[in-house]
Amino acid sequence: MARYIDADALYEKAAERYYNAVSEEDRQHVAADIKQMIADAPAVDAVQVVHCGECAIKRSVNVFGNYFVWRCPLRTTDVKPEGFCEYGRKAE
Repeated sequence: MARYIDADALYEKAAERYYNAVSEEDRQHVAADIKQMIADAPAVDAVQVVHCGECAIKRSVNVFGNYFVWRCPLRTTDVKPEGFCEYGRKAE
């Protein structure tokens, strides 16, 4: 499973380490330090969501024979591809 980290905070820490390196030899060690920073970076509290466009539950409904909309049977509403809810299941 993926581990999500705060990339902005990590970048600030790595940039500070790089710019504080005084010699070229110090800078050569920065790559190893950054690799260790990534390994040690705390995971953020994130929840993976399934967008309606990728959801297995959505249904395509013909409206007046002119166009199709996606409808969610759980929410009984039309949905947009970028929408999401807590019930989504990714289509296989």
